[in-house]
Amino acid sequence: MEGKIVRVAFKTDKELVREMVPQHLKANDEGPLYAFIGRFNSYYNQAALEVPVSCFIPELDNGREVKGSFFRKWYDSNPETASYGETVYGYPKQLADVTYTETQDSIEGAVNHKGKQVARIKFLLPGEKENPLSFDQYEHHFNFKSIEEIRRLAIIRWADYKEHERKSGEVEIEPFGIEVKKVIGVTYKIAQWVIPFDPTVYMKYTLD
Repeated sequence: MEGKIVRVAFKTDKELVREMVPQHLKANDEGPLYAFIGRFNSYYNQAALEVPVSCFIPELDNGREVKGSFFRKWYDSNPETASYGETVYGYPKQLADVTYTETQDSIEGAVNHKGKQVARIKFLLPGEKENPLSFDQYEHHFNFKSIEEIRRLAIIRWADYKEHERKSGEVEIEPFGIEVKKVIGVTYKIAQWVIPFDPTVYMKYTLD
């Protein structure tokens, strides 16, 4: 998998962050939310709203707290990857018109879903607001995958992550109806990684 991604870290209301996260996961409500938009494998676009979380997993190393990301929203312009991402990995993907346009000094993207614009990001070069958290801190993704009509916790961990280019900039953002109290950082990066064929599913963690 290869992607060109604009990722924005921003602050919003703490209580709202807590409300976004389902049971079994703990929100890092002191930290930022993330929104990203990007082009993947050179032919389709995606955008998402990402919440940093943690989860205590008793089955790991006699019990361990694992940090990761929970995706509250995820939009995909490609029907095949939208369906596969939801069915196999449990990502909350929805098919949408996701645009992504690059120029020499800017990147503009937007999400239109069911005839309504739900997100917009405009990245401008140059800038100084570097994204404050590295990819490695949130490389675990926590989803709830439907198995026999029961949504169970699934954890995906990307592997062999390689970053080829990184730039900081300034940003204009309207992220999925969320109020932005402060933009903390924004980064454009070109990277590649490997997604495992199957997630690790923890059968006893279910959603009501």
